[in-house]
Amino acid sequence: MIPLKGHWANSHNDYQVQIDAHYQQGQFLLDFQLQTPTCWNLASGFNDDARKNWGLWQKDVVEVFLQKKNQDDYQEFQFSPDEKSLELVIHRPRKILSTPLIASAPWKCHKLQEKTWHCQWKMDLNQPQEYKIGVFAILGFEQRCYFSLNPNSEEQADFHRPELFVAVRNLLEDC
Repeated sequence: MIPLKGHWANSHNDYQVQIDAHYQQGQFLLDFQLQTPTCWNLASGFNDDARKNWGLWQKDVVEVFLQKKNQDDYQEFQFSPDEKSLELVIHRPRKILSTPLIASAPWKCHKLQEKTWHCQWKMDLNQPQEYKIGVFAILGFEQRCYFSLNPNSEEQADFHRPELFVAVRNLLEDC
């Protein structure tokens, strides 16, 4: 397992966020293990339609951004400890986005306890070498903490930076 790095502007880094990546039989699997010092900021009030949960990132979530190499668009997947999700297609970061016609719901919550959360993201990916990925977590209540495989250096955490995504192949090698 490898840890996600806290953004340098986080007011505290009391959380632990680790991931492990696997590829088997045409499926890319990403396991998340998280620990909180308090309790989870759950997504009450959201529904089970992953295309309609706008604002889910204001609660505790893990996120995966997946981009095919040499394409501008990328997919965004979010998942909360209480199994709510959001799926978007980003055409231009913060400017043009859409929701998929059919949500794929590639998440599964394996274990949720008071201070521990383990979930898995699974995606059919026939050629993992053709993709780049961003892996993130947003956690906390008033003082939000941001975690990333490859954090940006600016004052504000910014996950919508495809140039900071890593090759899926490299992530698999690192894990």
